[in-house]
Amino acid sequence: MIKDDATRLSLKTELLQRVEVLGLQQALFPSTEESIDEIVRQLESINPTEHPLSPQHLPSLLGEWQLVYASRGTVVT
Repeated sequence: MIKDDATRLSLKTELLQRVEVLGLQQALFPSTEESIDEIVRQLESINPTEHPLSPQHLPSLLGEWQLVYASRGTVVT
């Protein structure tokens, strides 16, 4: 579990750094930035929360969010 925690922290840090260097327009309009999408896939695969979008976890997702990156196929309105 400690290895997973360290891996998650490392991936989250890398993700935030890669998104931060993108300009606002490049970050918010659908991108072809495969490396960012790959980091997201890796994080999803080691998520410690089973079925994170199930109804029991929805309260933890409620709140105000800020979009900082949109992958290809994302519609930003």
